[in-house]
Amino acid sequence: MPSHIENTLTKMMSKFIWNQGTRPRIAMATLRRPIHEGGLNVLDIKSRNEAIEIIWLKTYLNFAPSQQKWATVTDHIILAAAPPQSVEKARENPFLQTWMAPIKGQ
Repeated sequence: MPSHIENTLTKMMSKFIWNQGTRPRIAMATLRRPIHEGGLNVLDIKSRNEAIEIIWLKTYLNFAPSQQKWATVTDHIILAAAPPQSVEKARENPFLQTWMAPIKGQ
């Protein structure tokens, strides 16, 4: 999720919790704590999104025969986007790249 959407959702939650108030009375870190610890168990969107990305990376880096099909497709997309002058062996691992892959809309 793009960071500007994370920020917008966080601001919306804060406005909802504080009833459109501008000055929060309790820190968000406290509100994110479980109810039995005195918080409201409010979702931390940024941390949740980071955890999702880590799981995706873990799945992508599974080089076993049971590797997900989307990871194989991603490898082919990266190879197709690689500049022709790049080192062929380095194209096998996207973490060794120094070139910028084109991003949709740019």
